[in-house]
Amino acid sequence: MSVRYRKRDLGKVLDDALGMYRANFKPLAIALAVTVFPVALLMGLAQDFYYRGYFESVLAEPTGEFLGMLLVYYGVLALASLLMWFVRAYFEASLLTAAPALLGGARLEPRPMLKAGLHRYGWYLLTQFCVVTLAGIAGAFSFFLLYAGAIAVYALLAVAPVISVVEGADLGTAFSRSIKLVRGSFWRVVGYVVLLAVLSSAFQAALSSPAIIRQVVETVQNPEAIFAPVSIGWKLLEGLLLALAMALPMPFATLAAFNLYIDLRVRTEGMDLLARARELAEAA
Repeated sequence: MSVRYRKRDLGKVLDDALGMYRANFKPLAIALAVTVFPVALLMGLAQDFYYRGYFESVLAEPTGEFLGMLLVYYGVLALASLLMWFVRAYFEASLLTAAPALLGGARLEPRPMLKAGLHRYGWYLLTQFCVVTLAGIAGAFSFFLLYAGAIAVYALLAVAPVISVVEGADLGTAFSRSIKLVRGSFWRVVGYVVLLAVLSSAFQAALSSPAIIRQVVETVQNPEAIFAPVSIGWKLLEGLLLALAMALPMPFATLAAFNLYIDLRVRTEGMDLLARARELAEAA
């Protein structure tokens, strides 16, 4: 019986997600390249050109033309951020549609994966939007409690988007199923949410480290270096690194959520026993 149908600690859940990512890196990279990465590149370039232009304007005289360019960069960044929401949700819905087959050792194929993802894309997008909205509202009301409300809501609904795709559930069913699965492992899920956020941030920082190191070194040598003009070539490189830092962690985060869902079903519903019974029935 697969180890993924047994109770696992959080480290093993994340390790299994990483293993699934590594085993299917090439098809996932292709799927990212045709969906998420173009938008991430646009977003990374707009972000870098906007912030670089802002810092350069501190020492330079802010002419109307220069401020107009900053406004354009900001508009592109806002549009790309909105577009990223939709594209990322489509990629994640596609990967979750294919994820159950990965438990049996199947290998992904980019085109069938992306085509199959359209079936549950709308429900996944709606579920994810509602989770984020409810967590944001709870966070606003628990501002003075270190956003404890947002953390609690996000933890209770952590696997609702996964359920909306894997089980084909509507919004209400996905919410109730997530709360039921998480309730007995609430603090484990909180730990998962925090640990995944830390790992994702560290991964993104590692990918964009050349740009960060350059800025740190130049700022140490000259405190005003951060405001100095930067060549177009370096801005393009920084934008590319930002795009890679946004795109590459996405499959890992999605597969980690899927593996958490499987682990919660094992703990709450005895999914390991059901899997073992199925294996015995097939062997008989």
